Amino acid sequence: MIKLIPDSNSKIKDMIFNTNVIAYYKSTCEKYTMGYVNTFITDMQTLITKLGILVANVDKDKPYISKCYTSIKYLCEKVLDNPNLIDTFEDIGLNSKGNENKHAISKNTNIDMQRCVSAYNNLVNRIADKYGLRELEKIIVRKNHQPSNNTKTSNNNFVKSPIQKSQTTQKKTGRPTETQTAKDENLKVKATLKKGEGRYEKGIFNKKEMINFILSISIENQNDLTIQKITAYIKGKDEKPYEKKISKNLDSITEFDLPTDIYGGNIEASIIVVYKIGLFKSKQIKITVSKNF
Repeated sequence: MIKLIPDSNSKIKDMIFNTNVIAYYKSTCEKYTMGYVNTFITDMQTLITKLGILVANVDKDKPYISKCYTSIKYLCEKVLDNPNLIDTFEDIGLNSKGNENKHAISKNTNIDMQRCVSAYNNLVNRIADKYGLRELEKIIVRKNHQPSNNTKTSNNNFVKSPIQKSQTTQKKTGRPTETQTAKDENLKVKATLKKGEGRYEKGIFNKKEMINFILSISIENQNDLTIQKITAYIKGKDEKPYEKKISKNLDSITEFDLPTDIYGGNIEASIIVVYKIGLFKSKQIKITVSKNF
């Protein structure tokens, strides 16, 4: 862990607005949006170097950061006390592929852009949370939102944050079906109920009839926003539905074993996905699926 100089967050804010930082941030977001892999690699290398320099400048020890790998090593080992995070960047190959990209002409370098952005954003969020350097959240990489013709924009603004006011849409098919999709301007959620073992009897002497089924959830999260929680509510004869926390991974499969005397032959599941859109703001998407077993 490092020790920060006084008023570190305010100093970070001033440095971020420096053209030498914001230019590379905007360029990285643009290349990520357009899918320009080669230039994305170089810009992301520079942006991570800048991130290290930003933090080093408010570190009382004032370490010297000049390269991408030096920055990654400093941020993971010294700042976050988590050297295992270095393995993620090495596995992605950002530094090696970035260097290769700068010195090659005929070879087309490739990288997993989504994974790279997730690793970088994770680094930024961890540092912001651990040290209260909330201004760093302004350089979280997101895909640009293309403005409409009636929208005025300024070159001095950061990439716009996701719109906060919107309506979640789910296909209306009367009664919920076993597969449904809901989306807003940030996320797209698909949920499916599948048959597991179906109906079976549990126990040896006091047998109880149970129903086994699977809930599959897939989320498209192009802006790499933080998923705070996913909860499934299974409707039954009881007044209060059965509640279960679901993995926050973008793709998850969850198995359920429930008594048929309460939940019957028709399973209706409501899934609520809560995600972060700002420092103290969050949104949710709700989706409902139903299946007869």
